[in-house]
This record gives sequence, structure tokens and C-alpha cells, in this order.
Amino acid sequence: MLKIDKDLSKGVFLAIRGGGIKSASAIGILKFLEEENIEIKAVSGASLGSIIAALIADGYDAKTILDLFLKYNKVFTKAAKVLGGRGSIIVEETMNKVLGHKDFNDLEKPLYINASTGNKPSNVEAVSFNSQKTPDVNVGIACRASSSIPIIYGPYKVKTKDQTVTFWDGGYSGGNPLIPSTDLPVLYCNFTTALTRKNEKNPVKNWHLTPIYSEMTANFVVKPDLNKIGMFDGILGTKKDMIEAAHRGYKAAKTTLSKHL
Repeated sequence: MLKIDKDLSKGVFLAIRGGGIKSASAIGILKFLEEENIEIKAVSGASLGSIIAALIADGYDAKTILDLFLKYNKVFTKAAKVLGGRGSIIVEETMNKVLGHKDFNDLEKPLYINASTGNKPSNVEAVSFNSQKTPDVNVGIACRASSSIPIIYGPYKVKTKDQTVTFWDGGYSGGNPLIPSTDLPVLYCNFTTALTRKNEKNPVKNWHLTPIYSEMTANFVVKPDLNKIGMFDGILGTKKDMIEAAHRGYKAAKTTLSKHL
């Protein structure tokens, strides 16, 4: 984590880690920022965190975002390939239904979403969708690309005239999420698990350690302990899990950030 003293009151760049239902902790962090009148001026996310980031970029508040996740929890779960569902296309369809088929340049705030491309999850490169480089890309498609986790949803393949591009979950390469160069103070919504605690002193390019790269480039890190909240219990978790994750995110934000206000 960068040791830079920056003023949160001037606004922040919010980066949201992917991690299944654990990503709902970012909704609690958002709630704290709203209560303290701290403006989010730009936002990034990977995997499920990309969905939360997109909703924030379109102006949704914490309560509405949590309500939407609770509403669509069963929809996302039933779409799982392992349950015979249609896969990650449900992410694209749901986001287009909620956002109204918006592209990146239609959003209120700059948005960055990363996915991974390659033949298999163990050999991928990061790709970034954002308001500057891909303004005309549909936000739902970017969220789908970033949420294409293996086994649960499987890869998202896009055929072009010359080739087929295979997208995998955004947490598989580079960072979870990628954080661009910015003059804003970067607030990273991460979370602690037994796995990251065990390995965080030896980061490698592997999906369960990519959040460490993002943490090292952030100015502030809010990291609630979500070790006992399942990442994919019941495929995408229960409503109770999501509410608890959001609650712990709020408490961690209050503890971590109050001293900087």
C-alpha cells in the first residue's frame, strides 16, 4: 500500500475486488462514504466487483445496489453452468436491464472494468474496458467478460472476423481489479480470507493472490475479515451472506477511514 497522505474529502478513486458474494462488502463501504459525504469520482472493479462498480458509475446508491443484488441473487445462481444454466450471459442481460443498454460513455462517472483473455485461466493476460479507451463498449458485455469465472459460468467467447477472443474472470490476471494511474487517492475494497493471510508475503501471478497487487498500489485499504463467509456457497451465496458481508464492510470502513477524515 502506498504511504501517501491524501485528503479523502476531495473525493476518491474506488477500486472493488471481485470475490463472489464477498464483494458485497464494498456496498457497506459505499454506505460509509455516502454518510461522510465522500465523493467517488471514478471507480473500477473485477468479476462481481465490476457489477457493483458499474452501478456506482451510473449513480446508484448503496441501498439500491444491495436491494438489486438481493433481488437478482437467484437469477445469477440459476445461470451457473454447473446447474445447467445459461452461464455469464445472464450478467450481460441483467446489467442491460438495469442500466438500459448503456455504453461506458453514457455513465455519470469514469468506469474501469478488467477481464482476462487467453486459452485457459492459468495462462491469461489482463484487458481493460474503460471510459477512455472503450467508450462505445456496452457495460453489460464488459461486466459479463469480467464475471466469466471458470466452472460456475465458464468462458465468454467473442467471435470477430479474424479470430475468437476468450474472456475469463477479471480476477485472474494483473490485479483484482486493475487500478489505472490517477491523481485521486485510491481506496481499495479488499477483504481478508485464510488463503490470502497465508500467502500475502509471497505474491505470485495467481488468481487468489492478484488482490495483493491492487492493494500495493492503493492509498487506503478497507479489509474486513470475511473468512467465515463463503465465496460461492450455494453457487453465489445466500441473501444472509450478502447482508453480513455488506455490514462487515461498513464496520471496517468506519474503523479504517474515520482517522483520515
